[in-house]
Amino acid sequence: MKTKLKLLGFLSLLMLVSSIDFVQASARGAAAVPTTTTPTTSGLEIMFYNVLNLFDTVHREGKDDWTFLPFDYTGKEEHCAAINVPYYRKECKETNWTESRFYLKLNQIKEVILRERHYLPDVLGLAEVESEESVRELARTLGYDHYVVSDSPDERGINVALLFNEKRGLQYVDYLEHRVEGDWFDSKPTRNILEVQFKVAGEYPLSIFVNHWPSQSNPTDARMTASKLLQSVITERLSENSQHRIVSIGDFNTTPTEKPNPIDSLLASKSMKSAYLVDMQESYIRNSRCNQRILNPGSYYYKKDRAWNRLDKILVSTNAVVALATASTKTIKGLMATPCSFAIYKPDFITTNYRGIKIPRGYNFNADEANEAGYSDHLPVLFKMQY
Repeated sequence: MKTKLKLLGFLSLLMLVSSIDFVQASARGAAAVPTTTTPTTSGLEIMFYNVLNLFDTVHREGKDDWTFLPFDYTGKEEHCAAINVPYYRKECKETNWTESRFYLKLNQIKEVILRERHYLPDVLGLAEVESEESVRELARTLGYDHYVVSDSPDERGINVALLFNEKRGLQYVDYLEHRVEGDWFDSKPTRNILEVQFKVAGEYPLSIFVNHWPSQSNPTDARMTASKLLQSVITERLSENSQHRIVSIGDFNTTPTEKPNPIDSLLASKSMKSAYLVDMQESYIRNSRCNQRILNPGSYYYKKDRAWNRLDKILVSTNAVVALATASTKTIKGLMATPCSFAIYKPDFITTNYRGIKIPRGYNFNADEANEAGYSDHLPVLFKMQY
């Protein structure tokens, strides 16, 4: 099912650009970071980051967001006490999610994006954000002018978002949400798939899909349903225009051992004519010209199995991927993925040592100081496109 929604207001002020409304970041609150863009003017850098529970400090009616509220918030104590699972009940009772701690988390995300890179990706996809308010403040903190947030039926209120700055060559067009539906989701609704459409260099249509599929606590069929929905929308876009570029980013919560596999058996299958996407990490690994030594094995580390996993992915339509045999920036014509540009971003400061392995440093939601807070249990992934 495809749902077209009205874009959220930004302090109730909508900005009209090319007859399309989109959200402009606010100047309210702490001073915004001066916007810095990628060094290249004829390309796009696209990043995805699961930021781990970016909740605001206000309860959303009908959402189970009580853990991430201040101790003195009306109703928190009663709702925490009513949680059946001891681990989550304890977490709810012990988490004092205040406004100052919310802003500390925003600044920790800013550290990840800007501390060593010194510039923003042109487009930043996010998972595990709660609301328009939380994303608005993050956009302001980072220095993004525009953002789009999903409005998902997820019980906790978890959503996905896309932040971007329009620049020469990148024009916002529209956005849609695609709701994942089926028997399983009647009792356990999940995050919508967010599609944001752009026009690049005045001629190339581009759809960026932001995904956060059902977790591993759900059956594979739940992720297959999400995969089939995404595939159907991609099929529709390419049937309308075979040159429509597709970039699908997100936390797909899919492991290689799942059979059938929601990624490999459907979206990125080499054997199916309906498979339109290339896994950029797999493409990097297969390309002998790419430096294999600098690529981390995965974006998420399972301590139980002592293994890296590639939960966070970047999938790109085949019409935007240069053939491996001719992979060179000199061969790129049109809007194309840059060979060997895929990366799992892993600066030392966002990691911690676990049994001799540097893994993502998760977040301490009761921290009041940056050196105690941490970042996320996921690493960002990114790649570049040229035109």
